[in-house]
Amino acid sequence: MPNEAIVLLAREFGWTFDQIGKLTLQQLNNIIGELTYQKRLEDYAESYRFAFLASVICNLLSKEKVDPEDFIGLMPKRDDAYSEEDLFLLAKQTRRHKKPNG
Repeated sequence: MPNEAIVLLAREFGWTFDQIGKLTLQQLNNIIGELTYQKRLEDYAESYRFAFLASVICNLLSKEKVDPEDFIGLMPKRDDAYSEEDLFLLAKQTRRHKKPNG
């Protein structure tokens, strides 16, 4: 398992190496794919704010209409089309277990 995947799962979920090691390759691939997609969405949303401001300024100074997408492209899409049921089952299988207060 690549070190980047281990670090990503440990950082995002607080999982230990043992917990990560119990995942099947399919589970690992699905989780990393979903985390990557969600991160790309977050990055896009942040970039969109700046692209929107840039497009407003350009539209004030230019005769051509400029859209935020002209700066940052279209919103990211999932690489693999998971069904809603697949994502629900994945979340159910991989949800965090609360640590006892003690």
